[in-house]
Amino acid sequence: MNVFLNILYKVFDIKVNKNMSDVRVYRTTEGTIFECVAAVIIVVMWALIAYYFKDLPDWIPTHFDMTGNADGFGSKHTLWFLGIIGTLTTALLLFSAYRPRFMNLPVKVTKPVHIAMAVRMLRIICIIIALLFVDIVQMIVSNSFAYVIVMWCLVATMFAVITYYSVRIRKTTV
Repeated sequence: MNVFLNILYKVFDIKVNKNMSDVRVYRTTEGTIFECVAAVIIVVMWALIAYYFKDLPDWIPTHFDMTGNADGFGSKHTLWFLGIIGTLTTALLLFSAYRPRFMNLPVKVTKPVHIAMAVRMLRIICIIIALLFVDIVQMIVSNSFAYVIVMWCLVATMFAVITYYSVRIRKTTV
């Protein structure tokens, strides 16, 4: 088991002091890959906004009910605001992966192996959130029910990832 933990610490390049109060995660190949994927998704989101913006009517749907029917409308300029929020959210999640003490987890993190799992969980969630923003942009510009199905699949995937990693962290505490 110690060999596995040592490998995990090297893969994530985790430095921990004895009381784990100031945990730092340093840049790794895995982290760089997740960051590049997230950046590509955000660029795609901005490209979609720029591409569709000129052809959109002045008023677009800005809110949808649970079944995908538009029930709120606003200026097409709110699409730019959505892009800003998506970019900032993704950046904040990626930043939090390097500072695990900012994570709010459903289980207590007491070992470096927990931190490694939590960091991976956060990076996966970051990708899912970025994909959600792309899906929301597509849902607004196309007003199609298909994107509602994609949205619910992404939300279900996010909860599955959180549950999976929370259970794994909890199992390693006992």
